[in-house]
Amino acid sequence: MFKGNCFNIQYIKKFPFVKINKKDMFSIFFIAMCCGIAAFFMETILDYITMGYLFDRGFLIGPFIPVYFFCILFGLTFIKIPKASIKNFFICFLLIGAGISLVEFIVGNVCELLFHQVLWTYDGFVPFSYKYVSLTIGVCWGFLGTILAMFIFPLIKIKVDKIPSKYHLLIFIIFLVLFISDFTATLIIIAKNNWNYHELYKFKASIELTLFIIGIILYILVVIYFARFLYKSFLKIKKISLLIYFISLIFPIFSVFDYFNRFNKNFLLTMSSIGFVILAFYIYFILAILIVFFIRWLAQVITKKDFFKTKICRASCLYLSIVFSIVIICIGLGSVANVKVKTLTVGNGQQSMNIVAISDIHYGTMGANVDLEKMADRINELNPDVVFLLGDIIDNKIEYLDKEYFYNSMSKINSKFGIFAIPGNHEYEYNSYYEVIDFFKDSCIELLVDEQVIINNTIQVIGRLDYIYQDRRELQEIIEENPSTLPLIVLDHQPNEYLQAKSCGAFLQLSGHTHNGQLFPANLITKLYMSIRYDCPHINGLYQEDDFSLYVTKGYGTWGFPIRTTGNSEILQIEYLYS
Repeated sequence: MFKGNCFNIQYIKKFPFVKINKKDMFSIFFIAMCCGIAAFFMETILDYITMGYLFDRGFLIGPFIPVYFFCILFGLTFIKIPKASIKNFFICFLLIGAGISLVEFIVGNVCELLFHQVLWTYDGFVPFSYKYVSLTIGVCWGFLGTILAMFIFPLIKIKVDKIPSKYHLLIFIIFLVLFISDFTATLIIIAKNNWNYHELYKFKASIELTLFIIGIILYILVVIYFARFLYKSFLKIKKISLLIYFISLIFPIFSVFDYFNRFNKNFLLTMSSIGFVILAFYIYFILAILIVFFIRWLAQVITKKDFFKTKICRASCLYLSIVFSIVIICIGLGSVANVKVKTLTVGNGQQSMNIVAISDIHYGTMGANVDLEKMADRINELNPDVVFLLGDIIDNKIEYLDKEYFYNSMSKINSKFGIFAIPGNHEYEYNSYYEVIDFFKDSCIELLVDEQVIINNTIQVIGRLDYIYQDRRELQEIIEENPSTLPLIVLDHQPNEYLQAKSCGAFLQLSGHTHNGQLFPANLITKLYMSIRYDCPHINGLYQEDDFSLYVTKGYGTWGFPIRTTGNSEILQIEYLYS
């Protein structure tokens, strides 16, 4: 029996060559798992410092890097960790530095042979380097690895040993499910890329990935808290709580994968949609808990008494929070299905034109599948003279969309003077400028990209290229190229620059984009952001100033979450009066 400074391991001659008690086996596994997760953050931060953007260099999507996990797992299992001394420190330094350099050399070359992709290179990055190996990096690995093995891991083991054994199997199963799901999704993504590996995470804006990582951590903590409460509840529903625990962790994985690479498969889309609903449930569960704690604090301040000391009282408050969350989610689902028609009257005169406007259809988006034929029927019920589609009509790579379904559905819309559309930011998120142009050319929809159109010799309409596009032209320039005395309506997906439309003499601008936040309290955050960033606090409904009107519609479809808690999906019907 060898007793190192960490684990009790017996080395034998027969496979698997070691005997480890269950407690130490779990400690090794847990430490390896933590190292894989820590490596994700480490490499992400290092790449941001050196390259200016964030992406995960690990083979899988994350948020852990498996090569670290397996190196630590096998290293702690089969390599004796000596007691701390200067001699042992130097020996470990050499062995770990050389060992990790060898692993990097093998993994890098194997992946290059399989996927014809250089995953990383130290050439030109650090001195004394050749492609996948580096003397400088090897020294760093040797020093860091020795510090971890001799000093950090023993401290972690002391903490891990305090985890009750009844949770060991649960933690192992959760990690196994995450790993298998991650590995499977990675293979699917690589297969869709013709079996060529590519960077799975890549954001030019570091804030997006940072918030994503923080969100994952907070979500897991909330799920653990929720499951722990159910597990210890006085209703004794332990098996149900474990089931809820697994469901809460597994389904949102599909939502995350769908965010990075759209599935375009009905079954996986359904799984993603369920995941988003679960995520929304926890958002409102947290809000409900915060409200309960605020009421508790307020009651204590006023009465100088604690009304929540009893277990039954605390549990009742948590169950009330659960019921509150479920009710809100049901209302949110109903708000999407129950589309409201908003009416607006503009102009003055004896004749009228019936205009129908819809924004943010998000056909092809993650987590939701809009019924275009039903939408066409709803539009036809309003007997439109002209139809305006106000951007974010499609929300996926065009090659993944069912074009025939889209074209056939749109052709069912009965509009006297035609259907006119403008692009939004989501069209260009996955497609190039010309791909979007070509997509709408084959439809019955006329796309206005910084262009003017005269409708029935009655009004002039200018459709703007979305604000996100840097080559967007000035509105005044478009008007000067197409002089007209007819009343002007501006279609602009984002309401940011509505003052331009007002100053150019337009009597109406129609916009979307904001969804009114879609989920409370995102509407408050969106309103604050639009006020500070663009000096435009108008994110929903009608705003009027002098003879100018701005209407920002909530939109017809949804993004991600197939629910709305800041108002129903809507269609805008405008009665334009003219002489």
